[in-house]
Amino acid sequence: MKKLFKSLMIVAMTAMTFTACQDVPAPYELPGTGANKPDEGGVEVEGATGDGTLASPFNAAAATNVALKLESGAVSEQAYFIKGKVVSIATDKNDNVLNFDQGTYGNASFYISDDGSATNQFYCYRVLYLGNKKWTSGDGDILKVGDDVIVYAKLTLFNGKTPETVQNEGFIYSLNGVSKGGVPEEGNKPSDHSTLEKPYTVSEAVAAGSGNEYVKGFIVGSVEGQVLSSGAHFSTENAVATNIMLAASADETDVTKVMVVQLPNGTDIRTKLNLKDNAGNLGKEVVLYGSIENYFGQMGLKSVTFAVLDGVEIGTKPGSDPAPSGDVQTVTVSQFNDAAESTSVWYQLTGTISNLKAGDKYGNFDLTDATGSVYVYGVLSTKGGAKQKFQELVTAHNIQNGTTITIIGNRGSYNGKIEVVNAYFVSAQN
Repeated sequence: MKKLFKSLMIVAMTAMTFTACQDVPAPYELPGTGANKPDEGGVEVEGATGDGTLASPFNAAAATNVALKLESGAVSEQAYFIKGKVVSIATDKNDNVLNFDQGTYGNASFYISDDGSATNQFYCYRVLYLGNKKWTSGDGDILKVGDDVIVYAKLTLFNGKTPETVQNEGFIYSLNGVSKGGVPEEGNKPSDHSTLEKPYTVSEAVAAGSGNEYVKGFIVGSVEGQVLSSGAHFSTENAVATNIMLAASADETDVTKVMVVQLPNGTDIRTKLNLKDNAGNLGKEVVLYGSIENYFGQMGLKSVTFAVLDGVEIGTKPGSDPAPSGDVQTVTVSQFNDAAESTSVWYQLTGTISNLKAGDKYGNFDLTDATGSVYVYGVLSTKGGAKQKFQELVTAHNIQNGTTITIIGNRGSYNGKIEVVNAYFVSAQN
């Protein structure tokens, strides 16, 4: 399998953006940190009340206890009501107050406790306004210290140590007794699987950890090469790569809260979504269908086969026939190499396998006939079949170097090298 990532380059939004939550200094000790941190024996923060319902909201300590039980970066399966008094409104490293009126984002980051004191606080991160909407001028009061709030949000444990709400997916349900609703009728619990009509959010996809799913988010940058560390930051330079970064909001600047998206070679998805040739996609919302996997310790979306951008569907919708309506063209390797790149034109090729590595689960090898040679980037067992099953073909058909194989695939390329992509097995003989 070729190396997808060699170096990290991520684009910052040109508009004003918020700093990542780990850069926001907490003015006081929060539950689960410092002197309030439970010991390794699992002792919870004292003083927890409520069950997370509207009738009995969590207090700060209860919300902290639920978040502390999550794995690092995981998201609670459901959203909870959390009640408290605003202790302080967070600031970024430049001392900008992260309140509703900052920029055009309409959210706020603040700390709450039971009585407005420094004891047992909880961090509400990038919370939307009343009615589950962005705050805009004329909507009403901007948040103030001392306000009584009820927040409705999912919980997460950021970097394995900071209990907080999930950014941009929570909102103020009640502000000083005033409420404008906004809670979905069926609550905020995601279904077992996503759909095009109801795709996963980025945080839900990260929490899922695996599976082929629809994911909805904003394109916030691009990445070329290996993701080096969670400490990497957004850069305004060298936005040239064709693998993108997906986030829950268009203003995200924290690399630990984004998903790496591999745009497959030789596909319309790569051509139309990449930022190298389509810089105007930066900040746009997109729905993608692909395989949720872990990239070097960071969650990503791989093998993307379908996308919706600007209301236009790109690629093959899951469940549909990936083959074209017309006949597959049988060609020599030379004719294939001379063809134009396309994911809608399918070619059948027959040749001898070489440079196949033992145990390869993808099916990467060189295919050679009398007219030339071409690299095959993966082979599925059947049309539209599961990936990483090539060893099943090896066992069933005794496939090895020297085997003559027939496959069907599309004409693609990677870094100027011609490849057979999206290929599936037809036959083999030794």
